[in-house]
Amino acid sequence: MDFVGVDDHHRTARTHDWRTWFSTEPPERFFAVVHLQAGSIRVSVGQQVAEGEQIAGCGNSGNSTQPHVHLQTMDSLDLSAARGLPISFRHLREWPRGEKDFQIGRSGMPGEGSVVEPI
Repeated sequence: MDFVGVDDHHRTARTHDWRTWFSTEPPERFFAVVHLQAGSIRVSVGQQVAEGEQIAGCGNSGNSTQPHVHLQTMDSLDLSAARGLPISFRHLREWPRGEKDFQIGRSGMPGEGSVVEPI
């Protein structure tokens, strides 16, 4: 499951151009969540940071078109033998793909393409 940051209009980026459709876009275009570049962390545990201060470099590990947080649960660290495990979320607000109105969920799995936020 991948979580992609969005704005109040459920957009993943502020701008779009030819790279949106044919190439990889620069990570600075996207909101909220990112993969980090290996070795790029610039802060330490307990360090105070100011708003806007860079804490690490945005990266892209694997096959993806934009920064995101990947969540995967499995029953083994051995990827060749691991089986996926079910995931359930509690207390979330969900906008199903293509819907204008949200739903309040007590627990469960959000639908593919949904926008979700904790409540």
